[in-house]
Amino acid sequence: MIHTIVHTWKKLAVPVAFLAFFLLLGVTQASAQSLGHRTAPNPESHLAQKFGVAAYNMGTWNAGNVAQILIANTPAVKDQTNAPLNSRVTYAYYKLVISDIKNFNIAPEVALLTNLQKVQEQFKSSAVTENNSFLSGIYNSTIALF
Repeated sequence: MIHTIVHTWKKLAVPVAFLAFFLLLGVTQASAQSLGHRTAPNPESHLAQKFGVAAYNMGTWNAGNVAQILIANTPAVKDQTNAPLNSRVTYAYYKLVISDIKNFNIAPEVALLTNLQKVQEQFKSSAVTENNSFLSGIYNSTIALF
C-alpha cells in the first residue's frame, strides 16, 4: 500500500513542480510589466531632440484628460481660410493628437511628439513650420495646458 502511494506521488511530483514553476513565472512577469510601464522612457525621444523639446516618460498624463483639454483649447479656425497661420497649425496639431489618442489609443506622450513632424510635413510650404522653434513653441504651450 505504501509502495503504491509513493509511486503515485512520484508520478505527480513532476507535473506539480512544473505547475508551480509556471505559476511563479507568470506572477513575476505580470508584476514586472506593470512596474515597467510606469517608468518607461518615451520611445520618440529622438523627435524631442530634433525639435528641442522635452520627451516625457510614458504614463505622465492620462489620455482621457489630455484629449478633453485639447478639445477645449482647439482654435476655432475650421473652414476659415484667412485664419492666422499659428492658429491653423495649432488646430491641425491638436486634431492629429486627439485622433491618435482617441481613435488609435496612442499614448499622449508619443502622440504629442510624432504629430509635430506630421504638422511640419502638412505645412511644409510655409517657411515658418520649417523653423523648429515655431513648432517647439506650440509643443511647449500645449504641454503647459496639462
